[in-house]
Amino acid sequence: MRRILFWLPSLLISTSALQQAQAEDLGWRVRPNVCIVTEIGDACEMQLDIEVWGEVPAHVCLFMRNAELGCWQDMQRVQLVLEYSEPSVLSMRDTEDRQLLMEKLEIKALTDFRQRVRKPWSLF
Repeated sequence: MRRILFWLPSLLISTSALQQAQAEDLGWRVRPNVCIVTEIGDACEMQLDIEVWGEVPAHVCLFMRNAELGCWQDMQRVQLVLEYSEPSVLSMRDTEDRQLLMEKLEIKALTDFRQRVRKPWSLF
């Protein structure tokens, strides 16, 4: 019986701490994060939809390659049109320049050739 009473308070404390940590987690969804271009090196222009959840600081800024894109108060959902020609990193920073979130923006090229469906005949 003593063991149960000993573990009960620690179980309640750890459960409430876990719930509090889950409520405070900061996260975001950046869509799309891949741009398709005809050839590598071509400029990519696309509209990003950014959705943020959790405890967002009162004033945050978005950066791409250390260039400021804009700052917002109470940011929950933002749409941006970006143009870039090489893979980049989009980051959210607070007023003290601490990086809060980061997302890689990729560029992929279409291929001009089609791979063979089956292998050519071989005698060996």
